[in-house]
Parts: sequence; C-alpha cells; structure tokens
Amino acid sequence: MTRFPILICFLLCVVTLHAREYVNLTEDTHICGPKLTAQKLDGRVLAILNWGLGCGWCTKYLPEFNEVIDQYKKDPRVVILSSHTWGGSFPAIAKKLKEYNCDVPTYQNFYVVGHPAATAVPQAYVISIEGELLWKGQPRDGKLQGAL
Repeated sequence: MTRFPILICFLLCVVTLHAREYVNLTEDTHICGPKLTAQKLDGRVLAILNWGLGCGWCTKYLPEFNEVIDQYKKDPRVVILSSHTWGGSFPAIAKKLKEYNCDVPTYQNFYVVGHPAATAVPQAYVISIEGELLWKGQPRDGKLQGAL
C-alpha cells in the first residue's frame, strides 16, 4: 500500500527533472503562427530559428526554413519555431513570414533556459527530447535538417 505514493513521488520527480524552462513563450511575445504552450513543447525535439526582420541573410533563408517546416510539420515528435530577435513591429514581422508562406510559431526573443540565445542571426539550434543541444549553427549551411 505504501509503495504507490512512493512511486508517484518518484515519477513526479523524474518528470520535473526533465522539464524545460522557456523564456518569452507568452501571449505578449507571440508574433504569429500557431500558439504554443510549455506542455506542447515538452517531450519533443525543438528546432529553433533565431532571425531578424532587418537581416538580409535571414530573409534569404526563409524559403529554405519553410522547406524544413514542411518536411517536419506532421511529425508529432518535432516542433519547429522561430524566435525573432531584432526590433520591428509584430505586424511587419508577421507580414514578412506570410510572404514566404512560413506558418510557424514565432515569438519575440524566445529561448530555452540553459541553451543558446541568439548571439548572431540567422542562427538555429536543435534540442533533443532529453534537453540536450544536438546542433547549433548557421541554418543556411544546410545542416539543420540533418540535425533533426
């Protein structure tokens, strides 16, 4: 009889240890695309593109990023999102993504605690289900898809 509460406590502790913390995953920082919650991100591989509206390389990369989105959008194990890291109005950012048919969850300055925030753009990274950094780099080098 006493084993059941101990087992529940153990399982809750294990789940807590693997929970990730997300910064700027809020209504106020949501720019466009489907809205996410921590529950929708936990237990999934995350592919995050850091970019900026005023960055020429970033906007040139959007068609390739859209190919990655299309390739993985039906895979329930993967969540692809973008983090806009430069200034600009939310409507202008959403308009640019719409021009490239990128219907991706986009948040202002989103990042996962303990993992890279943008130091340059464009920059992308992939985080495993266990929370390990699998890949970080320039998305235009074509290695983002290989990391997934």
